[in-house]
Amino acid sequence: MSSVNRWSGLDDNAADAPRSSEVDEIARDAGRTARHVGSAAAGLVAGVRQVDASRERERAARVRAVADAAERVFAAAHPDRGERVRARRNADAVYLAMSRDTDELIEQHAAWYREWNAAQPRNNAADRGRSR
Repeated sequence: MSSVNRWSGLDDNAADAPRSSEVDEIARDAGRTARHVGSAAAGLVAGVRQVDASRERERAARVRAVADAAERVFAAAHPDRGERVRARRNADAVYLAMSRDTDELIEQHAAWYREWNAAQPRNNAADRGRSR
């Protein structure tokens, strides 16, 4: 007999309580649902971690780009001080990487480098050779 008849009271011989097999089935369904929800939550956490890792990789790439730009600036300004230039670049990279406002600092350093680069004379032979 269907559960509709049993629960609706159309069958006088049916018990009012659900059968143990129905309770077991409900418990299994609830367990499956909980596992699906748990799996979805774990997937969400993993996705957030991947996004965070991706952002950190992007930030590290920007820090490296700024550090390389800083090295070029210092090397051009002080060609006889190679070791000091590298030490300064490394210190700048560490400072940028550890700063809470890394994105702002990167933009500031990049803007400074663009201004410095634009202010350099472009009429000597070395620059003409590089521009070709």
